[in-house]
Amino acid sequence: MRNKVDIKKRSKKIYQLTKELVEIESISNTKQVKKIGDYIYDKISYWPYYQKHPDHLLKIPLKGDSLKRFNLVCLIKGKKGNNKNTVVYLSHLDTVDINDYGELKEFATSPDLLINKLKNINLGNTINQELKSGEWMIGRGTADMKTGLALELELLKEFSEDLQNLEGNILVLVTVNEEADSLGALNIARPLNKLAQKEDLSYIGGINTDYTTREKFDKSSNRYLYLGSIGKLMPAVYLSGIGSHIGDVFEGIDVNLILSELTTRINYNLELADKYKNHISNPPISLKQSDLKSEYNGQLAYQGFAYYNFMNYNRDATEVINIFKEEVKDSIRTSLDWIEGNFRGYSSYHKDKKKLSLEFECYTYQQLIELLEESYKKEVINQKIEQVIIKERKKGVNDYRIISLQIVKKLWELTNIKKAAAIIFFVPPYYPAQNPQYNDEKTLRFNNLIKTIVKSKKNTEYNIKIKDFFPYLSDASFTAFQGDINEQKTLKSNMPFWSKGWEIDFEAVNKLNLPIINMGTYGKDAHKYLERVHIPYSMEVLPELIKEVTVELLQKY
Repeated sequence: MRNKVDIKKRSKKIYQLTKELVEIESISNTKQVKKIGDYIYDKISYWPYYQKHPDHLLKIPLKGDSLKRFNLVCLIKGKKGNNKNTVVYLSHLDTVDINDYGELKEFATSPDLLINKLKNINLGNTINQELKSGEWMIGRGTADMKTGLALELELLKEFSEDLQNLEGNILVLVTVNEEADSLGALNIARPLNKLAQKEDLSYIGGINTDYTTREKFDKSSNRYLYLGSIGKLMPAVYLSGIGSHIGDVFEGIDVNLILSELTTRINYNLELADKYKNHISNPPISLKQSDLKSEYNGQLAYQGFAYYNFMNYNRDATEVINIFKEEVKDSIRTSLDWIEGNFRGYSSYHKDKKKLSLEFECYTYQQLIELLEESYKKEVINQKIEQVIIKERKKGVNDYRIISLQIVKKLWELTNIKKAAAIIFFVPPYYPAQNPQYNDEKTLRFNNLIKTIVKSKKNTEYNIKIKDFFPYLSDASFTAFQGDINEQKTLKSNMPFWSKGWEIDFEAVNKLNLPIINMGTYGKDAHKYLERVHIPYSMEVLPELIKEVTVELLQKY
């Protein structure tokens, strides 16, 4: 019989650990991420289990990372029977930045001090009542997702102290860089596969405890579990127009006109949103739009760059790049028609002005490479790309989007084509969608078992519902891949930075093939200065539910 756990005492432990973790600032892409990783590693290395089995507590370093960050793998093996089944808990330890706290920035990672400061501010009746209720912890990372991490570690500790009754194995995987480029998650599949072989593990599925919140117009007592994850692609465009003096605007093509038209066509456009059953994704949105002028001068902006966020349930990379290409082409046509129409009126006053040749080519990155290969060997092209990366790194540029742009810009210059052109490509990160209805035996078996187990659990205070897609991005996107070889080719051929510092190890991910349910903590306003987590559900109800689900998964799978 399993050891009985006092849920209230457990809740206090989770609360205290969450507070400790929040108080260690760990903004993504900073040195503090390693600090919090070391803190967790040192803390749990003293547990009796890891004193006996130090090889089950692993740091998995990010390759070539200047910040020395690492993923953390914490394995415990049960002693009941000879069950290879292993449930993976997934979490991340980095957060977004704290600039949105303004004058309260110094209190962003101090929950007690922050809540006292906010109690004296009129934030509206609902929020003020919540802060005074004692049921919420506030601060950066409370909801996303240090409570989830603390919860997982506390459950791991409980299981480690009751090995005789653990029929199977638990593995906690803590990643880094989830709030940026997901570099941690990109580096987990191969190490987990090696560990499975070494320790004779069979990964049956995973539980992610990432942030969940109330869905609009729904009951406040509802809590959601998500079987799948929405995906994301970021198509980008580099425009090379025609320069001209501002005294002769009709002799050039200003790329800002085209970029503005493109963003107008794409932003908030529900026609471009993806649909699945009765779901519709957020429509695409611009994440960057800019000309490439670095200083003032009297020349038209003839080079520009933009990239957009496309959320996907079913669409693959080929479909997205084709949709985006058509939008770019239509934006160019509309913009050139605008210029030509206005030139007709202008030329009635200036008879000496010649009509501008309004031609604009449109290529994908793959087509650009094919064009270059007619004149250059692949080795030469790759050498040029490496030179760009080295140059940008030396300048201190670490943004993969900007480095991708510079690669495209350099390769376009190499063609020596003087016509105006648009080059379409993908920039990182790419998040593969995880469809819970995907025709894969392991995925369907895991999800059906989850539904059966959760349905048998009753809670009088909360109405727990299972939904298909987690509405936010998470590292669960990188534990399985549901695309085919053609999608892999499209991605590799059209993402300039692929294999240059960002790539998915498809072979390892396909071997891992780990379905994941998000059984997340409940909070509000993640990534905002009022980010907070609900204590009664997240630290009392949810941990017990996850533990019960874990035990039954190990026994019944």
